[in-house]
Amino acid sequence: MRQKNIILQIIGLMLLGQFAFSQKGKSKISSKTVKEANHFFEIGDYNNARKLFTEIYKEDSTDADVAYKLGVSIYKLKVDKMETIPLFDLAARNKNNEAHYYLGNLYHVKLRFQDALAEFNTYVDFKGQRDHDDEEITKLKNSALYASEMMRQPQEDVKIENMGSIINSSYSDYAPVLSSDETILYFTSRRDGSTGNLLDPNGEYFEDIYVSYKKEGRWTAPESVSDYINTTTHDATVALSPGSNELYIYRTNEDLISGNIYTSKLDGRDWSQPVKITSEVNSEGGWESSASITADGEVIYFSSNREGGFGGKDIYRIQKLPNGNWSKAFNMGATVNTVEEEDFPFIHPDGHTLYFSSKAHKTMGGFDVFTSQVSTWGNATEPENLGYPINTVEDDVCFVQSTDGKHGYYSSVKPDTYGSTDIYKIKMPEKNAPIPVIRGRVMAADKFKPIQAHITLIDEETKDVVGDYTSNLHNGNFIMVFSLEKYYKLLVEAPGYHSYSDDFWISEIPGDGFQKEIKLVKNDEGKK
Repeated sequence: MRQKNIILQIIGLMLLGQFAFSQKGKSKISSKTVKEANHFFEIGDYNNARKLFTEIYKEDSTDADVAYKLGVSIYKLKVDKMETIPLFDLAARNKNNEAHYYLGNLYHVKLRFQDALAEFNTYVDFKGQRDHDDEEITKLKNSALYASEMMRQPQEDVKIENMGSIINSSYSDYAPVLSSDETILYFTSRRDGSTGNLLDPNGEYFEDIYVSYKKEGRWTAPESVSDYINTTTHDATVALSPGSNELYIYRTNEDLISGNIYTSKLDGRDWSQPVKITSEVNSEGGWESSASITADGEVIYFSSNREGGFGGKDIYRIQKLPNGNWSKAFNMGATVNTVEEEDFPFIHPDGHTLYFSSKAHKTMGGFDVFTSQVSTWGNATEPENLGYPINTVEDDVCFVQSTDGKHGYYSSVKPDTYGSTDIYKIKMPEKNAPIPVIRGRVMAADKFKPIQAHITLIDEETKDVVGDYTSNLHNGNFIMVFSLEKYYKLLVEAPGYHSYSDDFWISEIPGDGFQKEIKLVKNDEGKK
């Protein structure tokens, strides 16, 4: 009897152990969590989908469907994309054809171009239903081939450097705009501490605009540009006037979806309340988020997805009419615009060199920077890719160029990036420089202090105003663009001072460039 009891006890312990093991091995993830994760995934809320699918994947890392959806969620958020390769690899091995599409794109970014082509070929050979058509896959394959070709022949006279940890953060930093003398930098950032400290659906902080000053060769710690400009919505840099006294910004509406371009003027040491620019740029129902204005203030280039374009965003142009009003928007045409995205226009102070980013034309992947020469009437030459290493397999956007053509600044993702997007400085090829410029400053004759003055450059032959500038309030500096072998009149005016004028003709560029110091005399100190 005792032996029988011992056997029963052993059997009981074995059953208890099996029960305990089965309870330990049972998933802690409820069907409600799985349902919520799938719901977020289907509506495109990838931030919440990522959080839930991460929990589910930790419980069962063999589920190919969960691996795929977690991979897509991370990929769409554009953070730690490379970590998704094992996830998509698991999904692909379990007959998920869409995983090959993502693997192709990821191998492209890792510069494994042959692997990328193999994945795209596997994807397109699938006989069932696909999310991406042949045309898109052909474009991706062409980008892989073009990127491989461009990287084999880099531009030797181009140097690119990260702007450093003073400017860039562990968050997204982009859209640089600089003063003409390259001593003031405004840019957009999604860093912690933004106005309102609010997060968007992707878990990123709202955009704010920051400013940094170059002092003794070093950039100062960025600070919020102004309480008038930064709000609890998205506020982003667009452009800066040649005189650095007018800042163009993009601001979303309260719905946080639509938005408009605004302008703010420097009033003493602070910026004015931003106001919307002309309705010829800001359209009803369209999305306009980037623009650039010529040095003389006569032409604005901007991007828009308004009806009547070629597809996605197009580059448009408006010109100031003789009566002071703006013309209707003019699409730059099929030479510049495509069925995909053209965005981030920048017109150099020479008035003819246009830069923009495009996902079409011939790119290395994502957005590449292109340049085109534009005539007085708006006709553009065939866009030229700026090549490698300026362009990469990642998105290269928000390109601007210094007035003398020697430096470029833009946003990109590279191996030394601090966050998801950083700001970089480019030493441009010699063919882009020099452009005739005059660097100078306006000072008070009595106390030798800087003056913010209005500077007008007039073509003496045509009597047209070809340049409209403002000297910097803090240091009196200004920089102007002009053409060689022409007669000009320079007119400098400031409240409380006698005006200054000078006629000049320049036939060649001196080795050290053109320098001009202007001293204004107060009204009560006699005539000029």
